[in-house]
Amino acid sequence: MNTAVDSIICGLTDEIVSDVRQTIRFRSVRGPAAGRGAPFGEEIKQCLDYVLNLAKTMGFAVKNLDGYAGVIDYDCGCDETFGVLCHLDVVPAGSGWIHDPFAAQMGGKRIYGRGALDNKGPALSSLYALHSVKRAGVPLRRNVRIILGCDEETGWQCMEHYRSVEPLPDLAISPDAKYPLIWSEKNVLQASYAKKFSSRITADAGTMPNVVPGEARCRIPLAPESVCAAASAVEAETGCTVLLNAEGVGARILVRGASAHASRPEQGNNAAAALLSLLARLPLGSDSDMANALAERFCDDLNGQWIGIDHADETGRTSMNLGILRWNEAGIERLTVDTRFPFSLSIDMAQKALEEALLPLGFLPLGTYQKAIHIVPRESELVTTLLDVYERRAGARLEPIADGSITYARTIPNAVAFGCGRPGRGECIHMPEEHITVEDLMFNTHMLADAILALAGDQPA
Repeated sequence: MNTAVDSIICGLTDEIVSDVRQTIRFRSVRGPAAGRGAPFGEEIKQCLDYVLNLAKTMGFAVKNLDGYAGVIDYDCGCDETFGVLCHLDVVPAGSGWIHDPFAAQMGGKRIYGRGALDNKGPALSSLYALHSVKRAGVPLRRNVRIILGCDEETGWQCMEHYRSVEPLPDLAISPDAKYPLIWSEKNVLQASYAKKFSSRITADAGTMPNVVPGEARCRIPLAPESVCAAASAVEAETGCTVLLNAEGVGARILVRGASAHASRPEQGNNAAAALLSLLARLPLGSDSDMANALAERFCDDLNGQWIGIDHADETGRTSMNLGILRWNEAGIERLTVDTRFPFSLSIDMAQKALEEALLPLGFLPLGTYQKAIHIVPRESELVTTLLDVYERRAGARLEPIADGSITYARTIPNAVAFGCGRPGRGECIHMPEEHITVEDLMFNTHMLADAILALAGDQPA
C-alpha cells in the first residue's frame, strides 16, 4: 500500500467508471474475421484499439499484435517482467437480462453489462493501477506489462499468437477469477459429440460450453395439452419454468433455467438438462428413448458420478456441465460437455469415460478442447506475497483457492489468478445482469496497484 498511489486512484474514480462503461459498449463477442487486424471480428478490434489508445495517452508504450492481443508496457529497463494478464472478449449475452447487456447502464451504483466483471472491469482497473503507480513516481525493480487478449472465451488463439511474437513475463497475475487467489486451476475437457438418426423434434440449448444454459427451446409433434402434466412434473423437480405454445399440429417448448459459469454449475439451473428430462417423459418413440439415455447421464449429476469421473483431492472436485445441445431432423448435430476435474483424474481418463458413456449410444466424437491442470505451490513467493497483499488491503487472511477456472495464468508457469471477484459478493460471471459495483471497481484498482508495488516495486512487500 502506498498513500500517494491510493490518493491518485481515488481522484480517478470518474475516469475509471467512464472507461469501463465505454469498453462494455463494444459488443466484443467473437465473430468472423473482419480483415487485417480483426481476426475475431470488428467489435473486438474496436475495443482493443480503444484501450490501447487510452494507455498511449497515459504515456505507456503499446503494441497491437495483429488484433490477436495488445500489450501495454511500463519498461523501466529491468531484467525481469511482471505481467498482468487480462482479456477484452466476452461470452454472448444470452437471455434473461433486465438491463441492456451492451449499454453499460448504471443502477444503484452498479455498472451493468456483459464483461463488467469478466474481464473488462478488471482490465481497466489494471491499467489505471499501473497509471497511478507511474504518476506517483514509484521506482520499479521489474518491468510491468499488461497483456490484453481477445480470444480468451473461445480458443485462446490470442495467447498462441502472443507466444509466437513476444516473450512471456517472468511472473504474472490474471485478475480474472476471485480473491484471495487461485493456486490450482483444474484439468479441463470440453468434448463434443454427434449422432445421426431420423428425428421428429428439433431442440436448441446453450451458447458456449463454459456457460450453463439458461434457456432451451424445442419443437415437438404433440399438442400442448398432452405435454402439460409432464411439464408440471419437470418444473416441480428441477425448478425450471416450462412454457408451452401451439405451433401447427405440434407444440413449441421454452424451458427457462438459470445461467452460470460452467466451473460452478451448482450456481445455475441447466435448462438443457431439464428439457431432456421433459422429452424423456413424452410419447415420442425413439426420440424419447434418446432423451432418456442422455438424461440418465447428464441430468441431476453435476460431478460426473454416473459416468465415473467424480474425483476429489486438494485441487478440488469434478464438475460437469451439459453446455450445448443442437438437435434436428437429422439427429443430434452437437452435444458438448464441459468437465473440470482435479489432479487425481487425468484428461485421458475423463475422455475415455465420456466416450464409454456416449459411443455405445451411437455418438461419434467431433473434437475436444483441453487444458491441463495448472498449479503454483501455496508456499511459493508469488502466492505468499499476494496473500499478504490481500490481507493488508482487505483486512482478512484467507486461504488460497483450488478452482475450476480457466485463466491466462495457465500460460506462464509462475502465474496465478488474483481477483477480482470478492468473497461474499455472489456470482454474476457469464450470467444475466452481470455487473460490478463502483465500490468493487475501485477496490480492485487499489488491490492491483498493491500487487504491482509488491511484486515489481523497488521495495518488495
